[in-house]
Amino acid sequence: MNDNKYIDQVGSFLCTVKRPPNGWLDETQGGTPFIRIPCIVTEAGEQQHKEIVWRGYLSEKAKPRTVETLIRAFDWDGDWDQLDTFSGIEVIIVTEEEEYNGKTMIRAKWLNSLTNKAKAEVADRLLARMKAEDKGESTSIAPPVSKQADAKAKAMSSKPTQEEELADDDIPF
Repeated sequence: MNDNKYIDQVGSFLCTVKRPPNGWLDETQGGTPFIRIPCIVTEAGEQQHKEIVWRGYLSEKAKPRTVETLIRAFDWDGDWDQLDTFSGIEVIIVTEEEEYNGKTMIRAKWLNSLTNKAKAEVADRLLARMKAEDKGESTSIAPPVSKQADAKAKAMSSKPTQEEELADDDIPF
């Protein structure tokens, strides 16, 4: 058995997210912001109890993809103040080899949800439609407003809330 603390194989691994000791958000030496999602392998096998950290970059170009990943993996609502809710959630981490400065390393390429809630919502909607058709009722069941779209808009927004916009001298009393 390898005594390495970190995942050292390419593959997909069932993991549990743990709270990062240095916080969820950080930036590279070059100043690029990122979110770190540390994970511990929970499935039996050679990699069990080993760790890996997935990084989602938050530069202007990369942020939309990172936000989409967080929404899908954690059913996240886009609130940056609620990142601690990720702790303890099971995810699938997909690793790959990456060469950096002539050295090959294993890195977390993908962070995926264990369950696909979006598929379940679609299935529920289709089931409701089928039941309505069986009863001879209208089948024009509108799809629900996308929770993912709302969460992405919230996370991507740089506008302050109305409370933050009001300065003390703007309050009319």
